[in-house]
Amino acid sequence: MSIALPDILSGVASVLAPSVEAPRIYNPDPAGSKPIVLCITRDIPEEDMRILMNFGVVKTYDHNIHANIDPSTMPFKYFIIDLRKPSARLYFQLYVMPLGLQYHRVLYKWSWEDDLGIPFESQLTDFPPNQATERAYDQLLLSSPIQSPSCLKAFLVKLAICGAK
Repeated sequence: MSIALPDILSGVASVLAPSVEAPRIYNPDPAGSKPIVLCITRDIPEEDMRILMNFGVVKTYDHNIHANIDPSTMPFKYFIIDLRKPSARLYFQLYVMPLGLQYHRVLYKWSWEDDLGIPFESQLTDFPPNQATERAYDQLLLSSPIQSPSCLKAFLVKLAICGAK
């Protein structure tokens, strides 16, 4: 005997099921010399921006300045591209993605956002704390944080799967 669930609950399984994420990039850099392209979908807090500036040259993509300029011709340690802007997304697609492993790619986003279908080495919802050295900070920046498990989400997924059967 199965209990008929309202339509709203039968659709929950597809919403709560883990999304298929783009594969994580493996981009070894033993010397720590590759610049970092930092794609953002939310504003970087002022304190974290100061930390980035402390460890190297920070450039922020500006369409009026950087359009049609290959990033390999610009000196930077951190290049910030705001993916909320259409011109910045186009620049990322045309000039950064084809360069492959020349740069480390990191996504700074809200916790509820998906991964945009683009492979990144790391996806952050918070910047790492300040470190004694640039190398230590960059290693934390390039390491994907471990997510805490959600009992409520796991329960709702199991309930929705049982209800859908």
